[in-house]
Amino acid sequence: MSPACVLTVVVLVIAVIAWALLRNTKTTPEVHLHPEETREAGPGFEVEAPSRVVEIPTKPDDLTRLEGIGPKVNQVLKNAGITTFAQLAAADLSKLREALDAAGYRYMDPSGWVEQAKLAAVGKFDELKDLQSRLKAGRKSM
Repeated sequence: MSPACVLTVVVLVIAVIAWALLRNTKTTPEVHLHPEETREAGPGFEVEAPSRVVEIPTKPDDLTRLEGIGPKVNQVLKNAGITTFAQLAAADLSKLREALDAAGYRYMDPSGWVEQAKLAAVGKFDELKDLQSRLKAGRKSM
């Protein structure tokens, strides 16, 4: 496989993993334990397993670092639940267009944002700058 194909596969795998980890950050799931799951800590002591899982919140990324996304569009994305490069990289284009349409940005094309977000999500900012030098308003210029 070519290096570009390998990079694409790696980025997609990372995006799917990030999406899977981040999709349930709004709720904290309860874990119900059975008495047989209690562990002994030594003679006369018993330690119970934790009763619930605590998720660590994800720090939002500055999506305005991507060509074509300004403060207003950043807010639209935030309202749609997209606050990180990984979430944007894994986002469905039709859902992005729906959010933009609902906010009155009917003519914006988010496809270039997804491509940029895939690079930013894995920390490839030099490649991101190179890509951005060929974009105008988040789209490839002719």
